[in-house]
Amino acid sequence: MSYNLFEIFKAIVISSHLNWYMAVQIIVIGYIIGGMLAVIRYNSKLASAFLTPVFAILRYAPSFVVMFFLLALGDVEKGLFNTGFRINGILAVVISCSVYSTIFISDLTVANFHKRNSANLIRQFSENFPAILRCFFICFLSTAAGAAVGVPEALGTALRAVNSMTATGDRVLVLGFVAVFFAASMQVCNWFISIIERRLAGTR
Repeated sequence: MSYNLFEIFKAIVISSHLNWYMAVQIIVIGYIIGGMLAVIRYNSKLASAFLTPVFAILRYAPSFVVMFFLLALGDVEKGLFNTGFRINGILAVVISCSVYSTIFISDLTVANFHKRNSANLIRQFSENFPAILRCFFICFLSTAAGAAVGVPEALGTALRAVNSMTATGDRVLVLGFVAVFFAASMQVCNWFISIIERRLAGTR
């Protein structure tokens, strides 16, 4: 079977829009739910005492385990909880990774509330924007787990291309390109975050 490596590389880059799309949803869900839980934890010692151990347990739940659990739960004959609602690969990735973003943002927000002695979500967002942005980029990398459940994101596109190849060298090139692409994306993100941190430090 003939194939064009340049076209494969281009397809990988183009399909990465799905990684960014999922990462945006993950961070938005994490900020909304995490922010609300942070306000509750800050204002209620009882809620804080309950949520702290729950968060501690969820931190040790690998995203891919949660992802496969959701897929199994939503793939039964009558759908999720007999509602007919089925969970696809993208939704499973978003929900499973949102657990991480929710806990991270909630912990970050509560710490900021106690530091400022004020439950101001808008101020917290502006002051902790670099940390939230770093969480967003980690979520971007985590979305590559979607390849395991058939989500056509960057890694999934690369794996499908590799399966059609016979030359080991070409397979290594494609997988190497994916690794370099994600690594380069992370470096650019870190560079961008460092610029924002310097700007914020200069305004304080």
